[in-house]
Amino acid sequence: MFLEEFLPGETSSDKGFVMTIRILIFSYMFFALSGFIQAKPLEISGRFRNDFIVSKSTNNFIYANILENRIVLTKKLDSLKFYTDFRLFHNSGEMAKYTNEITYSVPRAFIRYYSPAGFFTIGKTYVNFGTPGIFNPFEMTKDLNFNDLAYVKEGLLAFSYDFPFGDLSGGRIYFSPEDEVFKTGMSVFANVLGFDFGFVLNRKDRDKNITGIYFKGDLLVGINASIAYHFNDTADSGYGEGKIGIDYSFGSLYLSMDYYYNRLGASDESAYDFSGNRDSYFPARNYLYINLTYKVDQFFSIQVNSFINLDDSSSILMPGFDYLVSNGFTISFQASILTGSGAEEFSIDRYGDFSFIFRAELKL
Repeated sequence: MFLEEFLPGETSSDKGFVMTIRILIFSYMFFALSGFIQAKPLEISGRFRNDFIVSKSTNNFIYANILENRIVLTKKLDSLKFYTDFRLFHNSGEMAKYTNEITYSVPRAFIRYYSPAGFFTIGKTYVNFGTPGIFNPFEMTKDLNFNDLAYVKEGLLAFSYDFPFGDLSGGRIYFSPEDEVFKTGMSVFANVLGFDFGFVLNRKDRDKNITGIYFKGDLLVGINASIAYHFNDTADSGYGEGKIGIDYSFGSLYLSMDYYYNRLGASDESAYDFSGNRDSYFPARNYLYINLTYKVDQFFSIQVNSFINLDDSSSILMPGFDYLVSNGFTISFQASILTGSGAEEFSIDRYGDFSFIFRAELKL
């Protein structure tokens, strides 16, 4: 099964990690002094999570165990906020990339200043444009973690400025010199007749630019859409990408569906590119994502997630449940079942018959 591709490791570059550490040292010194003067406490939160993953492939069972410790430090003053998300992992089993090693990740570490003109952020922060969710064309990195679809994405070392135009309109500008490539972008949005509309222009990397529009609102059902165009620095080559989604609640039953298109993808399975270096979520052009969640009560919910490749008809089905045992302690189960064969994307021949993950999570 391909879940091992998403096991955690050292997600920061050496240069980025050094810069993050410098930011942390400066921040701790600054906020220790200001906290001492103003007697404001440092807030500590986090979680303890253990994932046990089993995959069946060619009549063999392989497993991985991922132990995660997450520590979040937050310091809030009148107009300043300091935030750090630090994680330690211990991975073991045949599927683990770093067997019996302790690895780290610092997804976020930033200082934020709030003013009447907006707020300013510097450090490692999540830069997002468009509508968050599955298949957002404007994401900085298009990776999907099948173990946890709501996982926290890696931040970007940047300076950003978020500014308001009014109660329901505003914009964002950011600058980032990460990886020795100057990245910059902007987005403006407004609410018109109950719909949120936005425009994006972003230089994501060398020779990688994207522009487009998005909207979200309610029209009998919840609806959202994004239309994007990718182009190189000389603007003589480009391609389109887009999505449209709907969602609706039937009491305790929630349904959402998203159609995604990327011209960069292949229309024939023989031309699939699995390198992960392209600005697309998956190697084909057309996909459908479906989520169906039924909330039995305040403690127990059942859901099914499904990704369907509309070009070769293969799919991955992920049924599971979440159960709140007590305050802060949750257990979860999720299975992954593939329906494809041969050279199809979600192929049993490529990834194995099925896998499942059992998770125990304690929030602090």
